[in-house]
Amino acid sequence: MKKILTILLLSIFAISVIDASNIVTKQKKPAAISEFEQTIGPIRIVFKTVNCEEVKIKRERQSDMTNTNPFHIPEKVTGPDGNQYTIVGICDRARLSGNFSHCSIPRTVTYIGDNAFEFCDRLSSVSISGDPEISTKAFFGCIKPQIRNL
Repeated sequence: MKKILTILLLSIFAISVIDASNIVTKQKKPAAISEFEQTIGPIRIVFKTVNCEEVKIKRERQSDMTNTNPFHIPEKVTGPDGNQYTIVGICDRARLSGNFSHCSIPRTVTYIGDNAFEFCDRLSSVSISGDPEISTKAFFGCIKPQIRNL
């Protein structure tokens, strides 16, 4: 009886150790870099890494105010380390404020924070794929852009 009980307890312990190691390996690794910049359309953007696979738009570095082309946020960007990062959010106070009249946001973006777009006087329409959480102040100072969910 002692042998059976010992084997049973060892089996339960082994299974719990295997499950714990699976949990650890499923977590995404931290990124090798914390921030990087890249130009997308008319805007130079600072990206903040979330982990080794995801980034958020942290803030605008500068805008080309002469460029009136639409601003299309891509689903992915390539970092300076060569990794592909999925864009998952637009941070609070990103203050994206170019001279563009239309912006498209991909389905990978799950959050659009306060002042994400700030005082975009020409922004008249925003196309959003997916269903992100949108802060009530996401378009602060903009002249009521039409928001369409695709």
